[in-house]
Order: sequence, then C-alpha cells, then structure tokens
Amino acid sequence: MNAYEILGVSPGATQEEITKAYKRLALKYHPDKNRGNEEWARKKFIEVGEAYESLSSPSARPRISRKKFQFSNKPDSDKFKEFEEMLREVTRNLDKIGEDLNEQEESLKREQERV
Repeated sequence: MNAYEILGVSPGATQEEITKAYKRLALKYHPDKNRGNEEWARKKFIEVGEAYESLSSPSARPRISRKKFQFSNKPDSDKFKEFEEMLREVTRNLDKIGEDLNEQEESLKREQERV
C-alpha cells in the first residue's frame, strides 16, 4: 500500500488535504483511543505518520507535468497544430487524473471490504 492509499487521498491531493487526512487518521488510530487494541492501533498510527512524512516533502510528491504553451507569432506558424498539441497534453493529464482516481477508488473498496 502506498502513502496516498494509507492516507486515503488522491495523488493530486494538495498539502492541505494530505495534512487534514493525516490529522483525522492520527486521531482515529491513536493508541489512547483504541483501548484493548493498542498494539494494532500503534502500528496503524506509525504507518499513518510515515505516510504523512513521505508526502509532506514537496520533492516526494509527483506532479502532473504542466507545460506552458505559447503560440508562435511567426507568420508561417500553424496555430491550429499548436492548439492541437496543447489539447493532446490536456487530454493526457486528464487521463492520468482519471487513472489515479480509479486506482484510489479501488483502494478504498479494498479497504472497505477489509474493514
């Protein structure tokens, strides 16, 4: 299970969303809140903390590549082809986001079945 799955956030989550998920799960799995199940809770608490730590570093969080498109001002440039390339890039980014969301949904379903 990767850090995003552990925290229940998508790979495109903001730092604020990651922090919010961490705080919610840290409270949920804190050993003091799980009397009679302290060992299990301690392991989950540590797992959540490690996931948060790995995602709180900006360099550890993958980003969708964002390309700045500038249309050429040359008289012989084909602005239509440049626009097509920009749309292809946007489509690739949307496909990646869709894949990430599907992966996250499957992860949540597995977690629900486990619980």
